[in-house]
Amino acid sequence: MAAQSINLPPFAEFEFQSRETAPTRFDKYIKWLENMFLAMSVTDAKQKKAMLMHYIGEQGNDVFDTLTVPTVSTDHADHADVLCLHVQSKH
Repeated sequence: MAAQSINLPPFAEFEFQSRETAPTRFDKYIKWLENMFLAMSVTDAKQKKAMLMHYIGEQGNDVFDTLTVPTVSTDHADHADVLCLHVQSKH
């Protein structure tokens, strides 16, 4: 099976700085990402997770690598929830 070529639209990385406003900004970021999934008709949980991890950027992936997520989870929402809890706890 040939690899599918995808042209991902531009989407800003989440800025983890400004810890005071990070929880609110992260909630908005996830809502915007969900809206993009809807616009692109992305429904597969594994694809959503991959896109979340791609768009969250290097710093987001570094943070995520230090967190605990159920290893069986492929749902991007689980990953977003763990990142959200991290952002809120650093506030």
